[in-house]
Amino acid sequence: MTIRHSLEPALPGAAIGAVAGLAAGGLTLLAGQPAGRAALSALALAVPLALFGGAYGLLRDRPPFKPGAFAPVALFWMVAFPLSRLLQESLAGMGMRDGVLTFLVYQAMVSVGFAIGFVWLHERLTVRRR
Repeated sequence: MTIRHSLEPALPGAAIGAVAGLAAGGLTLLAGQPAGRAALSALALAVPLALFGGAYGLLRDRPPFKPGAFAPVALFWMVAFPLSRLLQESLAGMGMRDGVLTFLVYQAMVSVGFAIGFVWLHERLTVRRR
């Protein structure tokens, strides 16, 4: 088995994460931030989301990440999404007004919605091999 075949399951999740991060950068631009800050914000979120999305793809067919089981995916993103956002905020300098802990707790709550969308897209982009 080549490296290409062993990493192939990571591609859909990595693509979803990258597109989500880039979309967030576009929203930053629409919010009136300068283009440079929006680009930095997009990259600072796209890279970790792509890495975590790819990691999910590699873990997907292993317990507890069996298809149809949402709770493990939600717990995965409950850790991965806040860490990705923390990196983005640290690099892009947008600021965490209420402190890091409050920021992380809020991002953990938001991550469940992200997980729902991620799983929905991931299931439609991947072909199941039997």
